[in-house]
Amino acid sequence: MQESLDLDEWRHIIFLSSQFVIDYDPAIVVNDETPIEAMSAADRNHNAFYQSYNKILGFHSKFKKPVVDMDAAHKGTILAKMLQPILT
Repeated sequence: MQESLDLDEWRHIIFLSSQFVIDYDPAIVVNDETPIEAMSAADRNHNAFYQSYNKILGFHSKFKKPVVDMDAAHKGTILAKMLQPILT
């Protein structure tokens, strides 16, 4: 399965994940006071992910958030750090 992702696809995944980190707003999390049962299953799943991500931000709020430039040279950037994902 690891070989099914070529390098361009993997770099695109890293680009999308870095854009999420840059654009993320912790205020979008729905609190426990809001009726979560009224949300769709997809929205509940997104909210659970956002709650978990907010826990991570609680440990360290000053993560480096570099903008990934897909057109720049890959050597020495985040795009060159991992050639293929390690899937278990």
